[in-house]
Amino acid sequence: MGKHISKQDRQRILQHKQERETLLKKKVFQADKLNKSFLEVINQALNKNLRTENQNNDRFQFFANFLAQHEAVNKRIVMEPWIDNLVFLTKQLEKKCPKWFRDMYFIEALTVVARHRNLWIRPLEQWKPKMKSEHQKFKELIAYLFAEYRFPTFLNYIFFNPEDYFFIRDFIFLAQGGSIKAISSAIPLSQKMKVEFTKSLVGFRVFEAFRYAQVIGLGGDEMLAYNLAYSWLGQNEIRDEALWETFIRILIAGDDFDQKKIGDLIDYVRFEINQNKTYSLKGRTLSSLIRQTERWNEGLKKSQSTKAQSQWKPAFFQPFEISEGKGYNEIQYKIVELSSDEELVAEGMRMRNCVASYTQHCIEGNSSIVSLRKYQCGFEVERLATIDVEVKNKRVVQAKSRFNRPIGAKATVLLNQWAEKHGFKVDEYL
Repeated sequence: MGKHISKQDRQRILQHKQERETLLKKKVFQADKLNKSFLEVINQALNKNLRTENQNNDRFQFFANFLAQHEAVNKRIVMEPWIDNLVFLTKQLEKKCPKWFRDMYFIEALTVVARHRNLWIRPLEQWKPKMKSEHQKFKELIAYLFAEYRFPTFLNYIFFNPEDYFFIRDFIFLAQGGSIKAISSAIPLSQKMKVEFTKSLVGFRVFEAFRYAQVIGLGGDEMLAYNLAYSWLGQNEIRDEALWETFIRILIAGDDFDQKKIGDLIDYVRFEINQNKTYSLKGRTLSSLIRQTERWNEGLKKSQSTKAQSQWKPAFFQPFEISEGKGYNEIQYKIVELSSDEELVAEGMRMRNCVASYTQHCIEGNSSIVSLRKYQCGFEVERLATIDVEVKNKRVVQAKSRFNRPIGAKATVLLNQWAEKHGFKVDEYL
């Protein structure tokens, strides 16, 4: 015979079951609200007690991370009006452009638009989209809110790229009738170069456009200007601009050369600068610079061939792969663990970072390096992040895109999903 259950125990079991069902219904209801409305995402994320919940909702996770990062560096007097502006913007636009609020790429841009509400020149309530494409609609919105006059076309995407945020107020200044002559940049530009900057084509980031304009202004051709703009010299970093202007003049003054060597030439000069802070290009020609670069490369190859390859035991993370789309349009995101110095060198060259110097940390087990990669039709098409993990402390301490830029919104969501799977804490400042 089965064990007798008292009436009191039956009531307790029934009450516990009802409580679980009520909690489940509440979570389903909340999840449904989060999926339907970004306004609800904002409201729930503002409640710090809820930020550890809703981990499976990408929008919530993204916005909770956004709040945590910005609350740490901005005072309340800055954050409160910013969030109020975002709420207002969401109320006005979510029904007009619902796809924007389901895409982290657009959400991130809209948060920046909201931050600059004090510079809007027209009422958002009266804006009506005319174009069908989501990007074209966004361009319409930017022109409506900020522009009195035509502005350089490539600046349409300034709100989508964190590395361009430093130029937003200058962009608005130009769009509202300001003179390009009043714009300053880290690269010394003549007035002629500034005019060339306004002619830059779509696809350039702001600093790349500055470099392109400088090369054209110094007398370089378009091909050289493009190649230098898309090199390390097109990244917004602190450097000796006088020395690098001399470098550019050497390239312009030299005979025709294989411009595929530009990356090697830049790497060689950077190496010499790191070795000798008083390094100078005075008296050098393109031919001598190419010879010195080739000798340096040969030395590197010999050094690498004689050095025994180092390998270490991987941390045996569970495979992480997420697929989106179907058929030809299917995209996979994978996190790949690197377990040899050869793989670290290849990652460093691809991502233009110093991860190759982490070999000893990995051998000693202090760090594990993983790479977030995007695939289509089985082929790798992009690397989104190089990630440094302190396995013993279960912490993700660094995650960087190419040239040590901050990672994007999609990479942030994927990183957090992977970290949650392994029980890792992600540092607020990556």
